[in-house]
Amino acid sequence: MKTYKAFFSILAAVLILSLSACKDYLDYEPEGQLPAKGFFEKPEDAVKGVNSIYAHLRAWEMVSFAYIIMQEIPSDNSLKGSETGDASFINDYDQ
Repeated sequence: MKTYKAFFSILAAVLILSLSACKDYLDYEPEGQLPAKGFFEKPEDAVKGVNSIYAHLRAWEMVSFAYIIMQEIPSDNSLKGSETGDASFINDYDQ
């Protein structure tokens, strides 16, 4: 009985080690993303890259400020009508 336990223990250890050594299941192509290597080869790719920048303006905190930031402030049509604490997230920078 002890030999069976030792045999199955060794067999289980070998099986576990052999299955954990395979890392092919970790190699996958990311879905929903274009590959970075060789992306900007055509003019259409450059347009896609620039258009993807505007997707970041759709974030929750930018919903009410996107129009102001993109159109009104550069044209000098803006008035100071806020308080010091309004839109404090604009000054949050990664350091």
